[in-house]
Amino acid sequence: MKEKKERRYITTMFVVVVMIVSVLALSMPAAIAQGDQDGDGVPDDIDHCPTQPGPAENCGCPVTGNVDIVFVFDTSGSMYDEGQSLCSVVG
Repeated sequence: MKEKKERRYITTMFVVVVMIVSVLALSMPAAIAQGDQDGDGVPDDIDHCPTQPGPAENCGCPVTGNVDIVFVFDTSGSMYDEGQSLCSVVG
């Protein structure tokens, strides 16, 4: 009787270990697929420039020195607040 319980315990533990290893093995390709060739912290599958480092805010692409700013004027009143917001971003 004792031998039967031990055998059942060993079989159960073996099945549990096999299941854990299977889950880990199946999840590894997903982790490998999220490589980061340029080391910028943006996974290659969503990085628009996977070989050039750049911030996540710029889709993983490097920030260029030239920026085009288009101003749209309206007649709703003063644009002072919008100008202040722009100055805080641009510097």
